[in-house]
Amino acid sequence: MAGSGDPRGLVDKILSSRAFSERELDRIFKLLCKHTHPALTGKDGSEFIRLGEAYKLAKRRLGGPAPQVDFDPRRIIDESGFAGELTPRGALFLSLYRWLASGLHSHRIRTSAVLKERNTLIIRTSLYWAERYDPLFADIFISFNRNLFTGMRASEELKVDRQAKRLLVSGLAWFLRFQDTGRPAAAQLARDRLAYARLLLGSERSRRAAGRDLCVWLLGELENPPEVLLLDGR
Repeated sequence: MAGSGDPRGLVDKILSSRAFSERELDRIFKLLCKHTHPALTGKDGSEFIRLGEAYKLAKRRLGGPAPQVDFDPRRIIDESGFAGELTPRGALFLSLYRWLASGLHSHRIRTSAVLKERNTLIIRTSLYWAERYDPLFADIFISFNRNLFTGMRASEELKVDRQAKRLLVSGLAWFLRFQDTGRPAAAQLARDRLAYARLLLGSERSRRAAGRDLCVWLLGELENPPEVLLLDGR
């Protein structure tokens, strides 16, 4: 098929799918799954999610039934042990808690074939709640997963990158602890680490910009009251 190397372009064509029959649409969808599934591309799954949404919309436009989607945006949240009233902001932070606790900041964990289903579910849940709380964060999170920690490179910048990664991950952990407990000391620890990581990631290069933007967003959220999620029942 012409253009099969350009999944984004083909997804856009699906959105105007009256140019295709339902049978052709199904064939295009199956083909694009091979080009966008995170287990096959090593990417963060955002294109695969967008493909599924575009396919459902196209099916509705053609008058056919929408495919069944086995996705529960509360599943990951419920597994965290949270039993209180849920807001999009709180759900996003709980999703990030699962992202961190599952080791998805590690390139090795994120690319594990054994964990691919679980990893995709956690990232998809995070993006689902990000879109409902702050779509800007969804873009930052996609870029962060795609660009920042894509394996090791032999360069003078390697030491700085490692230090920035440790600080950012530690800052996120303290950020989530602040959301969990509301303790000012946790907020200050998060602030210190994220500010230093942002300084180290100050380069304008796109790969580092992904981490820098995440630091800036988290620092901004620290100016707001915490969710006080009380994951451990304190």
